[in-house]
Amino acid sequence: GTVYANELNQYTAAAETFEQGYRLGGADKGRFAWNLALSHDAIGETEEAKKWIDIAHKESSRDEYPAQWNEVVYDRGLIHMIAWLREKGQRGRNFEVAAQSFNAFLDHRPKSPHWAEYNLACLHAKAAEDEQGNQAAQAKAVEHFDRFLHQVSGIIDPDKLKATREIGRRVL
Repeated sequence: GTVYANELNQYTAAAETFEQGYRLGGADKGRFAWNLALSHDAIGETEEAKKWIDIAHKESSRDEYPAQWNEVVYDRGLIHMIAWLREKGQRGRNFEVAAQSFNAFLDHRPKSPHWAEYNLACLHAKAAEDEQGNQAAQAKAVEHFDRFLHQVSGIIDPDKLKATREIGRRVL
């Protein structure tokens, strides 16, 4: 499945192979479900990607495989965030699962938390835009964006940090 996905870009074949692995069972069920979700996401099959990432979340053990669990939780946030953005609707299950997943990822203090903060900022900024005048969502967006900027401040030229932060706030 990995060769099909990573080297041949044949995501349908990868999904079929990962599903065979999932059906075999064992300790790797979570990993197979995770790869299935990523394959369906690459194909553009959002509902299948959501189904399999939720299964991967249930089948993955944070205690036994902490690195895999972090990746599964983060990807679960991404898949549900994209689904929510495509819905163009009010906050619903996809919004809640995305926010919950990114927060769970951050709760376990990953080495690189900045993209989860950025994604939470985007989620709340879009919610604030959709729910015109929602000050709480605006405040959460700014809070997460500030955390994102703080975490990447080592990458940004210190002389341009204030200007970059102001640009980000205006965008949000």
